[in-house]
Amino acid sequence: MKYEDRPCSIENCDCHYIVNRTKWLCDDHNQIRIHGVTRRERLLEKQRLTPKKKKKAYIYKPKNPGKMKALFLEIWEERVDEDGNRWCTFCPDKLGHEPKAYNFSHRKGKLVKPSWKYRKDKIDLSCEECHTEHEFVSLQNRKKNLK
Repeated sequence: MKYEDRPCSIENCDCHYIVNRTKWLCDDHNQIRIHGVTRRERLLEKQRLTPKKKKKAYIYKPKNPGKMKALFLEIWEERVDEDGNRWCTFCPDKLGHEPKAYNFSHRKGKLVKPSWKYRKDKIDLSCEECHTEHEFVSLQNRKKNLK
């Protein structure tokens, strides 16, 4: 395809990129001459006729979910003050009476430090906001510190 001074030979076509110099046609009109439709229309028709494959959503499945749950419950029972309350490690918020997954925050991510995955001293109690901040927002900063 080359830019030419003279446009396509089809009436009302101002395209100067000529692919067929024998008939002096632009790409769209040359595709219509050969296939009866433009390249874009052929691709759209092909996409319409091709069945779409459903992508499977990635679901994290821990290898031993019972072990992590048991560890979390053990930490939950240990870290209670004399009034029966549990407190966020990062802020002064009180945690609820039932343990939730976001109440447990690994100091280093499980994928960053797999050896710390089941160590009680490397898991902190946290509220939902602090857990999100600690686990996800500062992830880039922690990865930089490990390098």
